[in-house]
Amino acid sequence: MSITRTSIGFRTFLGFTSVIVLMVVVVALSLDRFHRFAGTGDALIGEVDRVGAANDYAFRLFELSLAVNKFRDSKTEPDAAAIDAALAMLTDAGAVMQKTLSDAGDATAAEALAEKQAQARDLLADVVRRISGDKEGAEVILLAAEKLPPSAGRLVEWLKAYDDRAAPKLAVDVEKHARNALQASLNLAVSRDLAQAEPAAEAVSSLADTVGAVRTMMKEKGLPRREQRVARFAGRDVDTLRQGVAGFVGALQGTTDSWNQFKAAMDALQAGAADLRGAAIARQTQGFVGLSEDSQAAVQWGLIVGISGVLLAAALAWLLGRSIVRPLKRLQDDVAAMISRAGDGVAPDLAATHDEVAQLASALDVFRREQEEAERLRAERDTEQQRQSNRAIAIAGLTTDFDDQVKQVFDTFGTCIQRMGHTAASMNQNAERTTEQAVTVSTVTERAAVNFQSVASAAEQMSMSFSEIDQQIRLSSEKVQAAVDDSRQAGSRITELSRTANRIGDVVSLINDIAEQTNLLALNATIEAARAGDAGKGFAVVAAEVKSLAQQTSRAIGEIEEQVGGVQAATRDAVQVIETVSVKVGEIAQVAEGISAAIEEQVKVTAEIAHRVEDATQGASSAAESIATVSESAKASGAVANDVLDTSRELEEMSGQLRTVIQSFLTHVRAA
Repeated sequence: MSITRTSIGFRTFLGFTSVIVLMVVVVALSLDRFHRFAGTGDALIGEVDRVGAANDYAFRLFELSLAVNKFRDSKTEPDAAAIDAALAMLTDAGAVMQKTLSDAGDATAAEALAEKQAQARDLLADVVRRISGDKEGAEVILLAAEKLPPSAGRLVEWLKAYDDRAAPKLAVDVEKHARNALQASLNLAVSRDLAQAEPAAEAVSSLADTVGAVRTMMKEKGLPRREQRVARFAGRDVDTLRQGVAGFVGALQGTTDSWNQFKAAMDALQAGAADLRGAAIARQTQGFVGLSEDSQAAVQWGLIVGISGVLLAAALAWLLGRSIVRPLKRLQDDVAAMISRAGDGVAPDLAATHDEVAQLASALDVFRREQEEAERLRAERDTEQQRQSNRAIAIAGLTTDFDDQVKQVFDTFGTCIQRMGHTAASMNQNAERTTEQAVTVSTVTERAAVNFQSVASAAEQMSMSFSEIDQQIRLSSEKVQAAVDDSRQAGSRITELSRTANRIGDVVSLINDIAEQTNLLALNATIEAARAGDAGKGFAVVAAEVKSLAQQTSRAIGEIEEQVGGVQAATRDAVQVIETVSVKVGEIAQVAEGISAAIEEQVKVTAEIAHRVEDATQGASSAAESIATVSESAKASGAVANDVLDTSRELEEMSGQLRTVIQSFLTHVRAA
């Protein structure tokens, strides 16, 4: 049986069955290649996982380093908690990395990684502990820095008030070295840089030496312990600052060493992670190369099998198509013949074939022609209806929009006309009020000019009175300054008297020492006379007399010391009183100078007031003239406002007429 005499369904079934069998063969061959390709892909996925684990481990190391650096700068509890969190994540990443190495068969590398990680964890704990210790050392420095300025300031004030030639220089040195020590110590505490340790220690040492020099001077001068207390307190605060700097430097050195060890351990872990990642990347690269080669082989094999399948499928399709196209060709020829005969009633003979296409050809041809005609008529009707509907909608929309716009324009126009009318009326009223106010202001301005002239005369009289008061105050200031100079001279003489009394005290001390030595010599002479027996009786009498004279001298010297001490105390009190008087007189002189300066300023202000009043008088005259001009302008504005009001009324009438015309136009458009 020829294939052309079978049904199209059978021929289609035969063709699809052949194609399916061919596809099964191609898929079977491709699966073999795919299994080989999948093995290479699994190995590559393992290497990718190892690279990912190494990258994650390196990133966790970096996070831990950042957390430690942040805690090193801030020393706060949240940053300490951040270190614990980063360490926990690093531990998890390390466990994943160790498992990855163990699965890859590299147990030695996994153990080495665990050992380095444990060492880094121990060093991290030491670093955190030492950083916390640095915080305590810094707090000691801050505490000393808080207490030192008040005590050093009191010491500087005492030195400035003390009457000694060396005291002012010591005050300057204490103030300078205290400032340098505080600045250097705080720089060290804030920067935590060991390079700042030596300058801080030197600055504190210089301050300690200066304070020590002050205390030595106080002891040499024999000052009471109560006065020496100010230097003792400053020395105590300096010692506290020195101890804080020394402790902080020691802790900082330990922290630096511990930090360097921790950093070396972290660098070792980073290097190990980088080596593992590099090895995994190398194996991954090799895997990619193998995968590329396998993929190229698979592609080549797929191309070969695909091309072969396409060729076979094309051959089957050609055979199948040929068996279907030939009857269709015959149908085409028959239809052409029927058309050429123009309806002669002769139909092709289709009973001798099983081809369904030939059997449906005639009915489909008639149905197709009727369907095309019906579709054409329906399309024409729908197009006409749509055109009429669109036109009606467009006209209605245009008229509605035009109506709305015209209403809006007329409403706005009407509002503007009403506002213009109100504005014109307001202008007219304002012009009338301006005229009335201009007359009132002109009268007030004339009165102000008269008052300004009176004020100018009073200001000139006040300026003359102030000048007289200024001369009297200058004379008082000169007398006060003379009193200040006399009090300063008296203070200088009493100070010299105090120094003389001090020198008398020194002489009395020398005489007292001589009396003690004389008494000692008399005692030795008595002892020697006793040893000599009768031969030394006369010498013993002389020694007794000498001893008696020495005792009398000691008693006299004691009384002199008491008198000299009283004179010194009275002299110091007198010096203080005279200094107080000098200060008060100086303050009185400053007050007098201030009053004199104020009087001078008042004289200038009074002159300026007189000048300003004269200018104001002239301005008032000018204002009166300007107000007359304003009155005339207000009258002109009233006339203009009346014209504007009339114009607005005419515009309102024209607007009503235009509204009526447009309404009529819209009514006709809608009717059309």
